[in-house]
Amino acid sequence: MTGGPSSGKTTTVNLLRDRGDATTIEHARHCSDLQRITGRSTAEVRARQGEFHCAVVDVQIAQERAARPQQAVFLDRALPDSLAYHRFLGLEPDLALLDALTGVR
Repeated sequence: MTGGPSSGKTTTVNLLRDRGDATTIEHARHCSDLQRITGRSTAEVRARQGEFHCAVVDVQIAQERAARPQQAVFLDRALPDSLAYHRFLGLEPDLALLDALTGVR
């Protein structure tokens, strides 16, 4: 699922999960929650957006690679979103992200 903020992505993914479909969480939200739990403020996380985003990408790559190709999985955001965020933040996509997007392992 992809889309703008508050457009219903997570709500839709949760509904699909509740009906028995395979789904994932939104990793950026999860990583942000973990940062706050460990004591970082939102301002501190935002000050290091590039570092934060790269950590999110690493988790997404691992999860998407672990998915079974024969099973449909609804992703709450995915690697193409990460490429868009790289561009938005002015970051050069690293080789791991580009390889994951093209299916190279």
